[in-house]
Amino acid sequence: MFTQKKFHLIMITGDIIWGKDNSTARESLAVFYDFLNSLKTPVAITYGNHDVEGPLKRSDMRSMEKKLEFLCDRHNNFLNSNRESYTLEVHNRDSGELQHVIYVWDSGSYTHWPKIDD
Repeated sequence: MFTQKKFHLIMITGDIIWGKDNSTARESLAVFYDFLNSLKTPVAITYGNHDVEGPLKRSDMRSMEKKLEFLCDRHNNFLNSNRESYTLEVHNRDSGELQHVIYVWDSGSYTHWPKIDD
């Protein structure tokens, strides 16, 4: 897919690694970030509940984002219980005018629907 199309944004919305069963979570995440860097495409990222079931915390994962060469600029950052929410601003390429705002939030939770949780 990535060899056939050029994307303007890659949005990673969590559950990147299965933290509980991954004894090399840090290394797995580094390999994934290296792959994202090879695409030379802006990346926005937030983490899911499974990412932090193992040895890594959300703060650890955020500190590893320094490895991402094309990380999007975050605006209106807000941390709540180590969960980060922010906005992304999409500007018109020609005029520079703000056209869209994308809201990114980390709920940090599992579903509250009993049938799914069972």
